[in-house]
Amino acid sequence: SVTSGGRFSAFDLRAGAIRALSRSGIVSARAELDDLVEDIAARARRESFDLGWGADAPGHVKIFMATDTMRSKILLPHRLDRIATPGRSLLAAELRQQAGKGCDELDAAQVVAASAIAGSDGLVTVTGPAGAGKTTMLRVAQRALAAQRRRMLVVAPTRRAASVAAREIGVTATSIHALLADHGFRWGTDAAGGTTWQRLAIGDMDADTGAIYDGPTQFVLRTRDRVVVDEAGMVDLQVANALAELAHDRRVGLAMVGDPHQALPVGHVGAMATAVRHAGAAVELDTVHRFHDAEYAALTLKLRHPGDLKHAAMIASELADRGHLARVDHVDAARRHMVDAYFAWHSRGKRVALVTATNIDAGTLNDEIQQLRVDRGELDPTTLAWGMGEQRILVGDTVQTRRNDRRT
Repeated sequence: SVTSGGRFSAFDLRAGAIRALSRSGIVSARAELDDLVEDIAARARRESFDLGWGADAPGHVKIFMATDTMRSKILLPHRLDRIATPGRSLLAAELRQQAGKGCDELDAAQVVAASAIAGSDGLVTVTGPAGAGKTTMLRVAQRALAAQRRRMLVVAPTRRAASVAAREIGVTATSIHALLADHGFRWGTDAAGGTTWQRLAIGDMDADTGAIYDGPTQFVLRTRDRVVVDEAGMVDLQVANALAELAHDRRVGLAMVGDPHQALPVGHVGAMATAVRHAGAAVELDTVHRFHDAEYAALTLKLRHPGDLKHAAMIASELADRGHLARVDHVDAARRHMVDAYFAWHSRGKRVALVTATNIDAGTLNDEIQQLRVDRGELDPTTLAWGMGEQRILVGDTVQTRRNDRRT
């Protein structure tokens, strides 16, 4: 249900019950399984929240939401309100005095954003398109915080994104999950496949390691520190709740920096939009600096706010006319084009990001590219490991995990 705001229908629920039953390995005549399917669906319905339509709703209308998802949606605004303590942004003159060099490189919106992050509001959000200069702005904010003897810790949804932030901004950076794990948060999967979260108190035994949890060791936070969440549009509801709880406990400021119009979370969406509504300072960057082509830069801004169907069609036509789209007549042809594009860019030493609608699509692309790399002699298939969903991991593959444990 992550693609529909956490909502699902009676048809979705029954289909999920059938899929769950099929994975159990039971083989029998369909008529003998109907009662069991209904029982599974009924159990799931008891763990769901009816959004108000009741028994009269058509079966295809998405009237249900999982209780855990609803709880996350309700808790997050309250937790954000607790950390959105009132403060003030720095004045532009204060920012220039504290940050020194670099301020002249910022446009007006970037100055406002850097001043907010280096200020004293408990919760700050900065949104903007790719190429709006978020990294440049964060470098200035970091220098201003350092002048106040405050630290900036940058976290990102993946270790790779955190490494890029650390290199470009010049601060300590890590993955969100590494920070949360250091502060006692633990997550796992229950028997039904759902993600579960808990938090260890100092002195509790860590079920993962068998050791006693003694508190944070790698990322100790001090009052008035600023935790900056880069690529915050990819943060899901559960992670956002954990971050807000941590920020409140440690009395540190939180800044969510990202673009909710780019890649969405793997889990449930809505965290970034909720943070914008509850932030003491919410800044939007509206100028693209990255592209030398001014017309293309303007087009990327149009993509964010198409207005209506007519304008969306006009933008799509402009993208096609400029050669930014490849038209195909079947999903297999689209996948083939993506694979070919990967190898074309990879052969020129370029890094490539392929974005898909679902994890299943991503897995299919990964498997196909991996096999072609094996056929070309780029990967060694004689030594391998198995990942989640029986995904093959070969020597030479790059693997990202939520815990980002380099020893694994």
